[in-house]
Amino acid sequence: MVKVFVFNFYSSKGVRPNSFSFSIVTESKTIKYLNNLGCNKATGLDGIPSRLVVDAVPMIAYPLSHIINLSVIQGCVPDELKSAE
Repeated sequence: MVKVFVFNFYSSKGVRPNSFSFSIVTESKTIKYLNNLGCNKATGLDGIPSRLVVDAVPMIAYPLSHIINLSVIQGCVPDELKSAE
């Protein structure tokens, strides 16, 4: 029952089964997403306040893009980043 509901929900949104994929990110795309991060968001598992991330965008965009791209290329995501609170 749940599986049918989920399939109908996503198919109504135009999402095809098994259509999920990762792609390489550019530094400009990383900057775009970091700049959209709200300054009042709670800290993540790393304990870094979002205000610090937003203020540091010019300095962290390239290294963060590189780390993301290595993760995509190698198909490896650290276990700590697979959890949420």
